[in-house]
Amino acid sequence: MMKRKMARASIKRRLLELGLVKESCSRCSVAEWRGKLLTIHLDHINGLKDDWRLENLRMLCPNCHSQTPTFSGKNRRQR
Repeated sequence: MMKRKMARASIKRRLLELGLVKESCSRCSVAEWRGKLLTIHLDHINGLKDDWRLENLRMLCPNCHSQTPTFSGKNRRQR
């Protein structure tokens, strides 16, 4: 589990360094709240955590991310 979290952070950092994504929400454009920078989440659009294609990735603020149908595994079947 730790490796995946590190990989996600590394990929997010690299995408930002290369200018492929912005450190703001791709939905609402928010980057800060009440004068403080938000932690912007790297989201997999299709909900597949192993699909790292650029067209499947987007940056979302916590509020917009929580409204997606794939947030926190909502798209997984109930067991």
